[in-house]
Amino acid sequence: MIDSKIMETTKSILKEFGNTYFSDKGTLKRNKVIEDLDTYTPMLMEALHLSLWCIMVLYKLKL
Repeated sequence: MIDSKIMETTKSILKEFGNTYFSDKGTLKRNKVIEDLDTYTPMLMEALHLSLWCIMVLYKLKL
């Protein structure tokens, strides 16, 4: 499966949180991500917002 740029960026952001969102084997803890998104965990929301905003800006520049 080929990941989109948004998914690649999202995974790299989640990796910055250490083992919070990835298991020791490197598997994404989807339930934890969903739980933290549902509760608007500040650090996660800020990290995702800034990075996804940057992608949007870069995408618009290419158009």
